[in-house]
Amino acid sequence: MAWLPPAGAGAVTAVAAVAVASTNQPGRLSLGALGGIVVLAAALVAPRVVFAAILFALAGYLPDVLLRTGAVGPALLAVTAGAMVLRAAAGVETWPAPREMWWLAAFGCALVVSSAGAADAGVANTRIVDFIGFALLVVLMLLLVDSETAVRRAMWSVAGAIGVLALLALVQRAAHLNATAFGGLATVVRDGSVLRSGGPLSANFFGEILAPAALLGVYLALDARSKRARAVAIGISGACVGALFETGSRGAFLAIVAAAALCMLLRRVRVMTWVAIIVAAVVATGLLLPAGARTRLSALGDVSTSSIEQNNSFRGRLSENLAAIDMWRAHPLTGIGPGNFETHYLSYAPALDLDQRAEPRSAHSLYLESLAETGLLGALAYFGLIAFALRRAGRGRRSGNGRLGLLTEGAMVALVAFLVAGLTLHQAYPRFLWLFLGLTLAAGRTARTGRKAIA
Repeated sequence: MAWLPPAGAGAVTAVAAVAVASTNQPGRLSLGALGGIVVLAAALVAPRVVFAAILFALAGYLPDVLLRTGAVGPALLAVTAGAMVLRAAAGVETWPAPREMWWLAAFGCALVVSSAGAADAGVANTRIVDFIGFALLVVLMLLLVDSETAVRRAMWSVAGAIGVLALLALVQRAAHLNATAFGGLATVVRDGSVLRSGGPLSANFFGEILAPAALLGVYLALDARSKRARAVAIGISGACVGALFETGSRGAFLAIVAAAALCMLLRRVRVMTWVAIIVAAVVATGLLLPAGARTRLSALGDVSTSSIEQNNSFRGRLSENLAAIDMWRAHPLTGIGPGNFETHYLSYAPALDLDQRAEPRSAHSLYLESLAETGLLGALAYFGLIAFALRRAGRGRRSGNGRLGLLTEGAMVALVAFLVAGLTLHQAYPRFLWLFLGLTLAAGRTARTGRKAIA
C-alpha cells in the first residue's frame, strides 16, 4: 500500500506534464493537475471520505460557479475512479460490479440509438457525454456509499451543501443584498413584479433541489444522536424551506408538500399530529410567506378554464407539454434525439395555437421530455431505473437495520420530492436528479448488507 500514493501521483504528473506542454493555458492546467494529484493521493488512502467531499462540491455547484467550468466535477470523479482501480490492482480492496449498472447501460444505449436521427447531432452528442459523467457518479456512489456510515456521510454532504446555498439566499434577501451574488452562489431575478431567489441555478430549479434537501434534513435530524447534530439538521431543513418560498416555485412547493405527506405516512404519524402540523403550516405560511411567493402560489387555487386561457404561463406550459406528446407520437420508439426538444418546438407549437412566444422552449416536464427525446426505448430504461431505485429503497427501509433503514427511507423520500417537482420541470440541471437517484440506489443497496462502517 505504501507505493500507491507516489505511483499514482507519478502517473498523474506524467499525464499532466504532456497536457501542460500542449496547451495555451499552462498556468490554469498546472493548477488543475496539482489539484488532481492531491485528490488522487487522498483518494488512495481514504476514497470514501474524498468522495463525500466531492459530493458536497457537486451538490453545492461549487466547481461550476467558483471555477467557472463544469469540467472539474467529472474530472474529480475520474480521478477517484482511478484511485479505486489502483487500490484494486494493489489488492487493497475489491469492487463488485453493481447490478444497477445494467440499467445505466440500457439507458446509455438508448441515448446512442436515439441520437442517430437527431436534427442537432452536436447537442445529442453532448448529452451522451454528459450522461457518461452522471453514470460514473452513480457507479461511484454504489461502490463507495456502501455502509451505514457512508450513507449518513453522503446525506450530510448533499443536504449540507444545498443548505449552505439556502442560507446564502435567505441572508441575501433578508439583508436586501439583491445585487450581491456571493460569487455566483446566490442570485435574485425579477419575474414581473416579483423578486425570486435562484441560488446558483435559476428560481424554479433552485426550488427543485431545495425540496428534497429539506426532507434529507428532516431524516438526518431523526437519525441524529447528539443535540448539536440534530440542531444543524433542523437548521438545514428550515433554511431550505425558507429559501424555497423565496424562489416562488409552485412546482417545488407542491413537491415539498407531497414529500412531507409521504414522510408522515411512512413515519406513521397520528391523525391529531397531522392536523396540528397542517394548522401550524397554514398559519406559518400566512404570516411568514413572502409577498411575491404568496402572489405566485395563489395561482394554484385558480385553475379554471378561463384562468388558464388568460394566463400566459399556463398556456406556455400546456403548449410545451402537448408539443412533447406530439413529438413522441411522431417518433414513438427512439424519439427526436437527446436534447433536441428545443430544436423541434417551433415546428409543433403553431399548430397548437397556445403559445405566442416565437422562441425555442423546453418541455417543462421530466417525463414528457424523456418520452419526446428518447422515445419508448429511453423512457423505459430511464423510468425503469427510477422505479428500481424506489423499490430497492422501499425494501431497504424495511430491512430491520434500524438507523440505516431510516436513512434509506430519507433518501427515498427526497427522491420522491425531486420527482414530483419534475412533473412541471425539465432537466436543465440533470446532475441533481442523478445525485438523488444515486443516493437512493446506494442506500437501498447498502441496507441489504447492513454494514456499519468502512473507512
